[in-house]
Amino acid sequence: MRISFEKCVSIIFDANNIALFCHTRPDGDSLGAALALKKALIKKGKKATIFCDDNIPKKFDIFGFSGHFVKDFVNEFFDLLIAVDCGDANRLGVFSSLFRTHKNTLTIDHHIGHDDFGAYTYVEGLSSTCEIMLNICLKKGIALDDSMATALFIGLSTDTGNFQHSNTNKNSFAAAQILSDYNVDIAEINRKFYNENSINKLKLLGLALTNMRMFFENKLCIMYVTQSDFAKAKATMEDTEGFTDYAVNVDTAEIGVCISQNNQNSYKVSMRSKGQNVAEICRHFGGGGHIQAAGCVLCGFLEDIIDKIVKTVGDFVWTDFLTS
Repeated sequence: MRISFEKCVSIIFDANNIALFCHTRPDGDSLGAALALKKALIKKGKKATIFCDDNIPKKFDIFGFSGHFVKDFVNEFFDLLIAVDCGDANRLGVFSSLFRTHKNTLTIDHHIGHDDFGAYTYVEGLSSTCEIMLNICLKKGIALDDSMATALFIGLSTDTGNFQHSNTNKNSFAAAQILSDYNVDIAEINRKFYNENSINKLKLLGLALTNMRMFFENKLCIMYVTQSDFAKAKATMEDTEGFTDYAVNVDTAEIGVCISQNNQNSYKVSMRSKGQNVAEICRHFGGGGHIQAAGCVLCGFLEDIIDKIVKTVGDFVWTDFLTS
């Protein structure tokens, strides 16, 4: 059931022992929103635990994220479960069935294509879920501290592509202004999240760029990395973060796609666009996301997956385009 902002705030702070859940392959928005909400709840005398089915990327450690996220479920009574920045229950990983069966669940998200899998759902089309969390803290009169402001700024920054994506607006900058009043090391955040790369990631990027292909008169750019590429570069799936930007930033490209092999027959697909609705394309494959940034998972052989993506993009975007 979709609820109002006021009802969302009421449900959160009426509970006493809350379990928070991040999505698999957690990003800055999911992690930052969950951590800030946990600290806000503690400030109000509540108990809160954050669960995540995946490991937290190491780059978050220096910003105070380590030690706050649990991989194994703690068997205790929680009177409320909250999924943060998660568009569908499957993205909760091993915790998805637990969330589906609990009687009191709330989902908080900024993705308009949200799956409404909670008993209560609050969705607001802001730039990030961290922006929603900031508004919740302001509504409840919860005083932020430097660590909360840092967590929220990381989520706000990463989900707007460092304030470069089309979801950046006056509300994003207003939130950033509030957060910058605290001791947030913006220079270090920029270095860690946008400029610093491991040698393994750069080697993997080189292989991905070599695998780049163009379609529809260079309007669609697809790049991919296979398990063999991961092995050659000694890299991990985490190292593919940001690769899709290289595809969509080709000067002629309107849509960029990065395909990353999870295992023998499973591939993670990330899409970005300069205006086209890629969320609609990804929903066709069981995924979703933002209009200009979305993703899904496809199973099968790589060449067949590329063919499916090309055909579906053509059906949704360039219906009358004649391919050679």
